[in-house]
Amino acid sequence: MNLKMVLVQEYGDSVQIEGDPGRLVQAFDHAEEHWSARLGTDAVFDVSATAKGVEVRPLGVTGQVTVAGETIEIVPKYLFPEDIDDWHGSIADILAFSQTESFDLVSSASGDRDVSTFVDLLAGAFAEELRDSLQHGLPTEYVRTRETRDTVRGRLVTEELYPQVLKDPTKVVCETDELSVDTVLGQTLRWAAYEYAHLTTDPTVRGELLELETQLSEATRRTPSLAELNRLFIPPQYRRFERAVELATWLRRNEGPTLRESELELRGVLINTHELFQDFVDACLSFIAHTRSWEFDSEPSTHLATSPSKLTAYPDHVIQTADGGMVLDSKYVVSADWSDPESRGEERPNLNEVYQVVAAGRAMEIEEVGLVYPAVAGDYEGPWQLEGSGPTVNLHLIEIDPSRFEFENIEAFTDRTHSALQALIRG
Repeated sequence: MNLKMVLVQEYGDSVQIEGDPGRLVQAFDHAEEHWSARLGTDAVFDVSATAKGVEVRPLGVTGQVTVAGETIEIVPKYLFPEDIDDWHGSIADILAFSQTESFDLVSSASGDRDVSTFVDLLAGAFAEELRDSLQHGLPTEYVRTRETRDTVRGRLVTEELYPQVLKDPTKVVCETDELSVDTVLGQTLRWAAYEYAHLTTDPTVRGELLELETQLSEATRRTPSLAELNRLFIPPQYRRFERAVELATWLRRNEGPTLRESELELRGVLINTHELFQDFVDACLSFIAHTRSWEFDSEPSTHLATSPSKLTAYPDHVIQTADGGMVLDSKYVVSADWSDPESRGEERPNLNEVYQVVAAGRAMEIEEVGLVYPAVAGDYEGPWQLEGSGPTVNLHLIEIDPSRFEFENIEAFTDRTHSALQALIRG
Protein backbone atom coordinates (compact mmCIF):
# COMPACT_ATOMS: atom_id res chain seq x y z
CA MET A 1 0.00 0.00 0.00
CA ASN A 2 1.73 3.16 -1.22
CA LEU A 3 0.17 6.16 0.47
CA LYS A 4 1.21 9.78 0.28
CA MET A 5 1.41 11.35 3.75
CA VAL A 6 0.32 14.96 4.19
CA LEU A 7 0.59 16.83 7.49
CA VAL A 8 -1.81 19.73 8.13
CA GLN A 9 -2.81 21.73 11.18
CA GLU A 10 -6.35 22.10 12.43
CA TYR A 11 -7.69 25.53 11.37
CA GLY A 12 -4.47 25.93 9.39
CA ASP A 13 -3.72 25.95 5.68
CA SER A 14 -5.68 23.82 3.22
CA VAL A 15 -4.28 20.62 1.73
CA GLN A 16 -4.71 19.91 -2.00
CA ILE A 17 -5.97 16.50 -3.16
CA GLU A 18 -5.88 15.69 -6.86
CA GLY A 19 -8.67 13.77 -8.57
CA ASP A 20 -12.14 14.20 -10.00
CA PRO A 21 -13.46 17.36 -8.26
CA GLY A 22 -17.10 16.28 -8.36
CA ARG A 23 -16.47 12.86 -6.86
CA LEU A 24 -14.11 14.21 -4.21
CA VAL A 25 -16.55 16.93 -3.13
CA GLN A 26 -19.31 14.31 -2.95
CA ALA A 27 -17.08 12.01 -0.89
CA PHE A 28 -16.22 14.74 1.62
CA ASP A 29 -19.87 15.80 1.82
CA HIS A 30 -20.69 12.20 2.77
CA ALA A 31 -17.87 12.16 5.32
CA GLU A 32 -18.92 15.57 6.69
CA GLU A 33 -22.47 14.37 7.29
CA HIS A 34 -21.26 11.24 9.07
CA TRP A 35 -18.63 12.86 11.30
CA SER A 36 -20.73 15.92 12.16
CA ALA A 37 -23.45 13.63 13.49
CA ARG A 38 -21.00 11.28 15.23
CA LEU A 39 -18.78 13.96 16.81
CA GLY A 40 -21.49 16.54 17.47
CA THR A 41 -19.81 19.29 15.46
CA ASP A 42 -21.23 21.83 13.01
CA ALA A 43 -18.35 21.58 10.55
CA VAL A 44 -15.50 19.14 10.03
CA PHE A 45 -14.03 20.10 6.65
CA ASP A 46 -13.97 23.25 4.58
CA VAL A 47 -13.86 21.83 1.03
CA SER A 48 -13.62 23.77 -2.21
CA ALA A 49 -13.26 22.39 -5.73
CA THR A 50 -10.27 23.28 -7.91
CA ALA A 51 -9.36 22.54 -11.49
CA LYS A 52 -7.33 19.47 -10.45
CA GLY A 53 -9.29 18.26 -7.42
CA VAL A 54 -10.19 19.83 -4.07
CA GLU A 55 -8.68 21.92 -1.30
CA VAL A 56 -9.50 20.61 2.19
CA ARG A 57 -9.13 22.53 5.45
CA PRO A 58 -9.88 20.63 8.71
CA LEU A 59 -12.01 22.41 11.33
CA GLY A 60 -12.27 21.42 14.99
CA VAL A 61 -10.88 17.89 14.58
CA THR A 62 -7.65 15.96 14.89
CA GLY A 63 -6.78 12.50 13.59
CA GLN A 64 -6.28 11.14 10.12
CA VAL A 65 -8.22 10.71 6.88
CA THR A 66 -7.16 8.67 3.87
CA VAL A 67 -8.74 9.65 0.57
CA ALA A 68 -7.76 9.04 -3.05
CA GLY A 69 -4.44 7.49 -2.02
CA GLU A 70 -3.43 10.32 0.33
CA THR A 71 -3.34 10.05 4.11
CA ILE A 72 -3.96 13.41 5.77
CA GLU A 73 -2.70 13.74 9.34
CA ILE A 74 -4.48 16.55 11.19
CA VAL A 75 -2.48 18.02 14.05
CA PRO A 76 -4.42 19.88 16.78
CA LYS A 77 -3.92 23.64 16.74
CA TYR A 78 -2.36 23.75 20.22
CA LEU A 79 0.59 21.64 19.02
CA PHE A 80 2.49 24.31 17.18
CA PRO A 81 5.09 23.71 14.43
CA GLU A 82 7.95 23.68 16.93
CA ASP A 83 6.20 20.88 18.90
CA ILE A 84 4.82 18.90 15.99
CA ASP A 85 7.28 15.98 16.04
CA ASP A 86 5.67 14.25 19.03
CA TRP A 87 2.00 15.02 18.49
CA HIS A 88 1.07 11.31 18.46
CA GLY A 89 2.47 10.86 21.94
CA SER A 90 0.87 14.09 23.14
CA ILE A 91 -2.62 13.02 22.04
CA ALA A 92 -2.07 9.57 23.57
CA ASP A 93 -1.02 11.17 26.87
CA ILE A 94 -4.11 13.39 26.93
CA LEU A 95 -6.42 10.49 26.16
CA ALA A 96 -4.70 8.38 28.79
CA PHE A 97 -5.33 11.11 31.36
CA SER A 98 -8.83 12.18 30.43
CA GLN A 99 -10.71 9.31 28.81
CA THR A 100 -10.02 5.60 29.26
CA GLU A 101 -7.38 3.53 30.99
CA SER A 102 -6.70 1.69 27.75
CA PHE A 103 -4.88 4.76 26.46
CA ASP A 104 -2.39 4.44 29.30
CA LEU A 105 -1.07 1.47 27.32
CA VAL A 106 -0.95 3.53 24.12
CA SER A 107 0.79 6.41 25.86
CA SER A 108 3.45 4.25 27.50
CA ALA A 109 4.26 2.69 24.13
CA SER A 110 4.38 5.96 22.20
CA GLY A 111 7.97 6.77 23.13
CA ASP A 112 9.30 3.41 21.96
CA ARG A 113 7.30 2.73 18.80
CA ASP A 114 8.22 4.30 15.46
CA VAL A 115 4.85 5.26 13.99
CA SER A 116 3.79 7.17 10.90
CA THR A 117 0.29 8.10 12.04
CA PHE A 118 -1.71 8.36 15.24
CA VAL A 119 -3.84 5.38 14.19
CA ASP A 120 -0.65 3.32 13.80
CA LEU A 121 -0.15 3.87 17.53
CA LEU A 122 -3.68 2.68 18.34
CA ALA A 123 -3.50 -0.25 15.93
CA GLY A 124 -0.20 -1.42 17.43
CA ALA A 125 -1.58 -1.20 20.97
CA PHE A 126 -4.73 -3.11 19.98
CA ALA A 127 -2.64 -5.81 18.26
CA GLU A 128 -0.46 -6.24 21.36
CA GLU A 129 -3.48 -6.51 23.67
CA LEU A 130 -5.36 -8.92 21.43
CA ARG A 131 -2.31 -11.11 20.79
CA ASP A 132 -1.49 -11.42 24.47
CA SER A 133 -5.11 -12.17 25.35
CA LEU A 134 -5.61 -14.79 22.66
CA GLN A 135 -2.57 -16.71 23.92
CA HIS A 136 -4.78 -17.84 26.79
CA GLY A 137 -7.56 -19.04 24.49
CA LEU A 138 -10.50 -17.80 22.44
CA PRO A 139 -13.36 -15.94 24.18
CA THR A 140 -16.15 -18.52 23.93
CA GLU A 141 -19.64 -18.51 25.43
CA TYR A 142 -22.61 -20.81 25.23
CA VAL A 143 -24.84 -19.70 22.37
CA ARG A 144 -28.37 -21.01 22.06
CA THR A 145 -29.53 -21.93 18.57
CA ARG A 146 -32.93 -23.12 17.38
CA GLU A 147 -33.32 -25.31 14.31
CA THR A 148 -35.81 -27.62 12.64
CA ARG A 149 -34.50 -31.19 12.34
CA ASP A 150 -35.50 -34.73 11.36
CA THR A 151 -34.48 -36.02 14.80
CA VAL A 152 -34.40 -34.52 18.27
CA ARG A 153 -31.09 -32.95 19.25
CA GLY A 154 -30.73 -31.00 22.47
CA ARG A 155 -34.06 -29.76 23.88
CA LEU A 156 -37.41 -30.25 22.19
CA VAL A 157 -39.31 -26.97 21.89
CA THR A 158 -42.71 -28.19 23.01
CA GLU A 159 -44.60 -24.99 22.19
CA GLU A 160 -43.61 -25.50 18.56
CA LEU A 161 -44.87 -29.09 18.36
CA TYR A 162 -48.40 -28.39 17.14
CA PRO A 163 -47.47 -25.60 14.67
CA GLN A 164 -44.71 -27.83 13.27
CA VAL A 165 -47.10 -30.79 12.87
CA LEU A 166 -49.29 -28.59 10.76
CA LYS A 167 -46.31 -27.56 8.61
CA ASP A 168 -44.42 -30.87 8.38
CA PRO A 169 -45.08 -33.73 10.85
CA THR A 170 -41.75 -35.40 9.95
CA LYS A 171 -39.66 -32.66 11.60
CA VAL A 172 -39.28 -31.19 15.08
CA VAL A 173 -37.96 -27.89 16.45
CA CYS A 174 -34.97 -28.25 18.83
CA GLU A 175 -32.71 -25.93 20.83
CA THR A 176 -29.04 -26.55 21.56
CA ASP A 177 -26.43 -24.70 23.63
CA GLU A 178 -22.93 -24.82 22.18
CA LEU A 179 -19.67 -23.07 23.01
CA SER A 180 -18.99 -20.52 20.30
CA VAL A 181 -16.76 -17.55 19.49
CA ASP A 182 -19.63 -16.03 17.51
CA THR A 183 -20.78 -13.67 20.29
CA VAL A 184 -20.83 -9.86 20.49
CA LEU A 185 -17.41 -10.00 22.19
CA GLY A 186 -15.88 -12.22 19.51
CA GLN A 187 -17.53 -10.25 16.70
CA THR A 188 -16.28 -6.94 18.16
CA LEU A 189 -12.70 -8.16 18.44
CA ARG A 190 -12.70 -9.55 14.90
CA TRP A 191 -14.25 -6.36 13.49
CA ALA A 192 -11.69 -4.15 15.27
CA ALA A 193 -8.77 -6.31 14.09
CA TYR A 194 -10.00 -5.99 10.51
CA GLU A 195 -10.67 -2.23 10.72
CA TYR A 196 -7.39 -1.36 12.43
CA ALA A 197 -5.58 -3.51 9.83
CA HIS A 198 -7.08 -1.42 7.02
CA LEU A 199 -6.48 1.91 8.77
CA THR A 200 -2.84 1.43 9.79
CA THR A 201 -0.03 2.39 7.44
CA ASP A 202 2.40 -0.01 9.17
CA PRO A 203 2.67 -3.23 7.09
CA THR A 204 4.02 -5.25 10.02
CA VAL A 205 1.12 -4.30 12.28
CA ARG A 206 -1.33 -4.85 9.42
CA GLY A 207 -0.04 -8.38 8.86
CA GLU A 208 -0.25 -9.20 12.56
CA LEU A 209 -3.81 -7.86 12.82
CA LEU A 210 -4.99 -9.88 9.82
CA GLU A 211 -3.42 -12.99 11.35
CA LEU A 212 -5.24 -12.28 14.63
CA GLU A 213 -8.47 -11.79 12.72
CA THR A 214 -8.01 -15.26 11.21
CA GLN A 215 -7.82 -16.72 14.72
CA LEU A 216 -11.27 -15.21 15.34
CA SER A 217 -12.70 -16.42 12.02
CA GLU A 218 -15.46 -18.43 13.73
CA ALA A 219 -17.00 -15.10 14.79
CA THR A 220 -19.11 -13.23 12.26
CA ARG A 221 -17.27 -10.17 10.94
CA ARG A 222 -19.83 -7.43 11.32
CA THR A 223 -19.81 -3.86 12.62
CA PRO A 224 -21.13 -3.77 16.20
CA SER A 225 -23.58 -1.00 17.03
CA LEU A 226 -22.69 1.57 19.68
CA ALA A 227 -25.69 0.37 21.69
CA GLU A 228 -24.28 -3.17 21.69
CA LEU A 229 -20.87 -1.91 22.83
CA ASN A 230 -22.37 0.24 25.58
CA ARG A 231 -24.14 -2.76 27.11
CA LEU A 232 -21.48 -5.35 26.31
CA PHE A 233 -20.76 -7.53 29.34
CA ILE A 234 -17.36 -9.21 29.47
CA PRO A 235 -17.49 -12.39 31.57
CA PRO A 236 -15.00 -12.48 34.47
CA GLN A 237 -12.94 -15.23 32.82
CA TYR A 238 -12.37 -12.98 29.80
CA ARG A 239 -11.51 -9.71 31.54
CA ARG A 240 -8.13 -9.90 29.84
CA PHE A 241 -9.89 -8.63 26.69
CA GLU A 242 -11.16 -5.43 28.39
CA ARG A 243 -8.48 -3.08 27.06
CA ALA A 244 -8.80 -4.48 23.55
CA VAL A 245 -12.56 -3.89 23.76
CA GLU A 246 -12.00 -0.31 24.98
CA LEU A 247 -9.77 0.40 21.97
CA ALA A 248 -12.36 -1.24 19.69
CA THR A 249 -15.13 0.88 21.23
CA TRP A 250 -13.10 4.06 20.80
CA LEU A 251 -12.53 3.19 17.15
CA ARG A 252 -16.25 2.57 16.61
CA ARG A 253 -17.10 5.98 18.07
CA ASN A 254 -14.54 7.90 16.05
CA GLU A 255 -14.28 5.98 12.79
CA GLY A 256 -15.27 7.49 9.47
CA PRO A 257 -17.94 6.44 7.00
CA THR A 258 -17.43 3.36 4.85
CA LEU A 259 -16.85 4.65 1.35
CA ARG A 260 -15.04 2.25 -0.96
CA GLU A 261 -15.36 2.58 -4.70
CA SER A 262 -13.22 1.28 -7.54
CA GLU A 263 -11.12 4.44 -7.81
CA LEU A 264 -11.94 6.28 -4.60
CA GLU A 265 -11.66 5.13 -1.00
CA LEU A 266 -12.29 7.35 2.01
CA ARG A 267 -11.69 6.20 5.56
CA GLY A 268 -10.26 7.60 8.75
CA VAL A 269 -10.52 8.33 12.45
CA LEU A 270 -11.22 11.80 13.86
CA ILE A 271 -11.53 13.33 17.34
CA ASN A 272 -13.57 16.40 18.28
CA THR A 273 -10.84 18.70 19.60
CA HIS A 274 -13.13 20.98 21.64
CA GLU A 275 -14.49 17.92 23.45
CA LEU A 276 -10.96 16.59 23.84
CA PHE A 277 -9.83 19.87 25.41
CA GLN A 278 -12.85 20.09 27.70
CA ASP A 279 -12.33 16.49 28.87
CA PHE A 280 -8.66 17.30 29.48
CA VAL A 281 -9.52 20.36 31.59
CA ASP A 282 -12.10 18.27 33.45
CA ALA A 283 -9.44 15.66 34.20
CA CYS A 284 -7.00 18.31 35.46
CA LEU A 285 -9.55 19.91 37.79
CA SER A 286 -10.86 16.56 38.99
CA PHE A 287 -7.30 15.43 39.78
CA ILE A 288 -6.60 18.66 41.68
CA ALA A 289 -9.90 18.39 43.58
CA HIS A 290 -9.09 14.83 44.61
CA THR A 291 -5.57 15.64 45.82
CA ARG A 292 -6.34 19.05 47.39
CA SER A 293 -9.75 18.34 48.99
CA TRP A 294 -11.54 20.70 46.64
CA GLU A 295 -15.09 20.14 45.47
CA PHE A 296 -15.48 19.80 41.71
CA ASP A 297 -18.50 19.49 39.45
CA SER A 298 -18.64 19.07 35.67
CA GLU A 299 -21.45 20.76 33.71
CA PRO A 300 -23.80 21.26 36.68
CA SER A 301 -27.32 22.46 35.89
CA THR A 302 -27.58 26.09 37.07
CA HIS A 303 -30.94 27.90 37.15
CA LEU A 304 -30.62 31.51 36.01
CA ALA A 305 -34.25 32.61 36.22
CA THR A 306 -37.72 31.21 36.83
CA SER A 307 -39.81 33.97 35.24
CA PRO A 308 -41.05 34.55 32.58
CA SER A 309 -39.53 31.17 31.63
CA LYS A 310 -37.03 28.83 33.17
CA LEU A 311 -33.49 29.66 32.06
CA THR A 312 -30.73 27.17 32.75
CA ALA A 313 -26.98 27.35 32.15
CA TYR A 314 -24.50 24.49 32.10
CA PRO A 315 -21.01 25.86 32.88
CA ASP A 316 -18.28 23.39 32.03
CA HIS A 317 -16.53 23.30 35.40
CA VAL A 318 -17.27 24.53 38.94
CA ILE A 319 -14.73 24.31 41.76
CA GLN A 320 -15.18 25.10 45.45
CA THR A 321 -12.28 25.59 47.86
CA ALA A 322 -11.95 26.70 51.46
CA ASP A 323 -11.16 30.21 50.13
CA GLY A 324 -14.07 30.44 47.68
CA GLY A 325 -15.33 29.12 44.39
CA MET A 326 -14.79 29.58 40.67
CA VAL A 327 -16.91 28.93 37.59
CA LEU A 328 -15.04 28.01 34.40
CA ASP A 329 -15.86 27.38 30.75
CA SER A 330 -13.46 25.70 28.34
CA LYS A 331 -13.07 27.72 25.14
CA TYR A 332 -11.09 26.06 22.40
CA VAL A 333 -11.69 28.15 19.29
CA VAL A 334 -10.43 31.75 19.17
CA SER A 335 -10.10 33.99 16.16
CA ALA A 336 -6.41 34.73 16.63
CA ASP A 337 -3.96 33.32 14.08
CA TRP A 338 -2.61 30.27 15.88
CA SER A 339 0.07 29.71 13.24
CA ASP A 340 1.78 32.92 14.36
CA PRO A 341 3.55 32.53 17.74
CA GLU A 342 3.20 36.27 18.37
CA SER A 343 -0.61 36.32 18.12
CA ARG A 344 -1.71 33.13 19.87
CA GLY A 345 -4.50 33.88 22.31
CA GLU A 346 -4.48 37.63 21.61
CA GLU A 347 -8.14 38.02 20.72
CA ARG A 348 -10.45 39.03 23.52
CA PRO A 349 -13.46 36.77 24.19
CA ASN A 350 -16.73 37.80 22.57
CA LEU A 351 -20.02 38.27 24.41
CA ASN A 352 -21.32 34.81 23.52
CA GLU A 353 -18.30 33.25 25.23
CA VAL A 354 -18.66 35.45 28.28
CA TYR A 355 -22.41 35.32 28.85
CA GLN A 356 -22.92 31.78 30.17
CA VAL A 357 -20.02 31.72 32.62
CA VAL A 358 -20.88 35.19 33.99
CA ALA A 359 -24.60 34.37 34.28
CA ALA A 360 -23.79 31.08 36.03
CA GLY A 361 -21.41 32.88 38.40
CA ARG A 362 -24.06 35.40 39.38
CA ALA A 363 -26.69 32.67 39.85
CA MET A 364 -24.33 30.64 42.05
CA GLU A 365 -23.10 33.78 43.88
CA ILE A 366 -19.52 33.11 42.82
CA GLU A 367 -17.57 36.27 41.99
CA GLU A 368 -14.57 34.63 40.28
CA VAL A 369 -15.30 33.22 36.82
CA GLY A 370 -12.96 32.27 34.00
CA LEU A 371 -12.56 31.17 30.42
CA VAL A 372 -9.98 28.41 29.91
CA TYR A 373 -7.92 28.42 26.69
CA PRO A 374 -4.94 26.36 25.49
CA ALA A 375 -3.05 29.65 25.21
CA VAL A 376 -3.48 33.17 26.60
CA ALA A 377 -1.52 36.16 25.31
CA GLY A 378 1.52 37.05 27.38
CA ASP A 379 0.39 40.69 27.72
CA TYR A 380 -2.95 39.77 29.32
CA GLU A 381 -3.35 41.76 32.55
CA GLY A 382 -6.91 40.81 33.63
CA PRO A 383 -9.26 40.28 35.15
CA TRP A 384 -12.10 42.32 33.70
CA GLN A 385 -14.54 43.54 36.34
CA LEU A 386 -18.14 43.17 35.20
CA GLU A 387 -20.51 45.38 37.15
CA GLY A 388 -24.29 45.25 37.37
CA SER A 389 -26.98 44.24 39.80
CA GLY A 390 -25.40 42.23 42.57
CA PRO A 391 -21.71 41.78 43.37
CA THR A 392 -19.01 42.61 40.84
CA VAL A 393 -17.91 39.57 38.82
CA ASN A 394 -14.21 39.16 37.97
CA LEU A 395 -13.66 37.54 34.56
CA HIS A 396 -10.30 35.79 34.16
CA LEU A 397 -8.59 34.26 31.13
CA ILE A 398 -6.83 31.08 32.19
CA GLU A 399 -4.28 29.04 30.26
CA ILE A 400 -4.19 25.25 30.56
CA ASP A 401 -1.86 24.23 27.74
CA PRO A 402 -2.15 20.56 26.64
CA SER A 403 1.12 20.80 24.71
CA ARG A 404 3.00 21.00 28.03
CA PHE A 405 1.32 17.92 29.49
CA GLU A 406 3.11 14.58 29.90
CA PHE A 407 1.37 11.57 31.37
CA GLU A 408 4.42 10.63 33.44
CA ASN A 409 4.48 14.12 35.02
CA ILE A 410 0.83 14.57 35.99
CA GLU A 411 1.63 15.94 39.44
CA ALA A 412 3.98 18.65 38.18
CA PHE A 413 1.48 19.84 35.56
CA THR A 414 -1.51 19.88 37.92
CA ASP A 415 0.52 21.56 40.67
CA ARG A 416 1.13 24.52 38.35
CA THR A 417 -2.55 24.68 37.44
CA HIS A 418 -3.55 24.45 41.10
CA SER A 419 -1.25 27.32 42.08
CA ALA A 420 -2.60 29.56 39.31
CA LEU A 421 -6.24 28.88 40.22
CA GLN A 422 -5.65 29.23 43.95
CA ALA A 423 -4.08 32.66 43.44
CA LEU A 424 -7.10 33.82 41.41
CA ILE A 425 -9.62 32.54 43.95
CA ARG A 426 -7.81 34.23 46.82
CA GLY A 427 -7.61 37.43 44.80
